Amino acid sequence: MDLKVVIRGLWDRAGGWLLIAAGGLALVLGWVGVSGTPLPSEQIPYVVSGGLFGLALIGIGTTLLISADLGDEWRKLDAIESVLRSQRSLDGPADAVTAGPAPELVDA
Repeated sequence: MDLKVVIRGLWDRAGGWLLIAAGGLALVLGWVGVSGTPLPSEQIPYVVSGGLFGLALIGIGTTLLISADLGDEWRKLDAIESVLRSQRSLDGPADAVTAGPAPELVDA
C-alpha cells in the first residue's frame, strides 16, 4: 500500500495525531523555557505560548479523532439500516407483518 493513499483516506486521523504530537511538543518546549528562567515574570510568556497553544492543539487533534470515530459509527449504522430496509422489501409490505397484540398499559 502506498502511504500517500492511506493518509489521503484517513486524513482526519492523521491530522488528529499530528496535532496531538505538535501540542505535546509545544508543551515540552514551554516547560523547557519556563525551567530556564528563574523569574516568574519571564516564565509567563512561555506558559501562555507553550502551554495554552499546546493544549489547544491537543484539543483540536482529539476532536478530529473523535469526529473520525463518529463518522465510522454512522457508516456502520447506515450499512445496518440498508440491510434492514432490503430485508423488509424482500418480506413484503410493512402492513403484512403482524407483531402480535399491543401490550396494555396498567396504572400503578
